Amino acid sequence: SNANGEFVKFADGTLLCFQSFTVGAGTAISNTFGTTSGVGYRSSDSAWTFPAAFFANPFCSGSPTGRYDHGGASVHLSNVSKTSAVPRAWFYALGDYAVDLFAFGRWR
Repeated sequence: SNANGEFVKFADGTLLCFQSFTVGAGTAISNTFGTTSGVGYRSSDSAWTFPAAFFANPFCSGSPTGRYDHGGASVHLSNVSKTSAVPRAWFYALGDYAVDLFAFGRWR
């Protein structure tokens, strides 16, 4: 492990990376009628530098955890590269949320 999370390298070239952190869901999302009523909130884009570099772009996934681990919460990971990803989280209420991230790929 290091400051960017935890990782496991396997002899067959498989690499798994994990990270947990807190995001603030503070930006209201408008619905199709132009109002934010009952729609939800998103976090700002964050940067996750993987704790170990991949050989090629990995598969990434994220999941909210803790007090709001349900209710339509999700995590979108965009701009994935061999060394980093940009997560953005969506939630149904304002506040800070714990998020777990996972990346799976090859290190060689």
